[in-house]
Amino acid sequence: MQDSYKQEQDRVFSLDEFRQFDRLSQNTNSRIPIFFCVDVSGSMSNRVGIFETRLSLLSKVMKSLLNNMNNHPVLSERAVVGVVTYNNIAILQQPALDLGVLNIENAVKFSAANQTVFSLGLRRTLQAIDQYRDSVRRSDVETFTPMLIFMTDGQPVGDDDSEIEEVYNEIWTRVRRNDLYVFPIGI
Repeated sequence: MQDSYKQEQDRVFSLDEFRQFDRLSQNTNSRIPIFFCVDVSGSMSNRVGIFETRLSLLSKVMKSLLNNMNNHPVLSERAVVGVVTYNNIAILQQPALDLGVLNIENAVKFSAANQTVFSLGLRRTLQAIDQYRDSVRRSDVETFTPMLIFMTDGQPVGDDDSEIEEVYNEIWTRVRRNDLYVFPIGI
């Protein structure tokens, strides 16, 4: 039996993604893609003070930031936010959605475990950016240069230097082509 699997045809969409499609048809303003690459390794569970961990504080700060962006007259109409979390695996926790569609509470819900493998998180974020751009190319919506906001609290654990160098070179190539802005944030 011949395998007739077509990835794009068989793709499953969430309700939020359907809302995003509807919003794109109603609001054709150019978009500002912002992708967060968030360290959720075990060290992010270290306490800061008595009641908070690094990750719980980061979640609060991101929630506040996204709420403020949602109240901004331009960003509320144009910002598209995606979230990749990484430790020894990298997951697209939040597909790229307009702020008006995004469930901010869910987007910043994190739990910490395992090692810090930078290269996995950065690669998955680049992949998410490329997937977003491919999906938008089919619409009439233009996009600005994407932003990658890389958040970590430390040194890579479990990463090979050559893997880090390879993803760094890919990022640097995109930055030099004015095809990516990168904002590293130390926690």
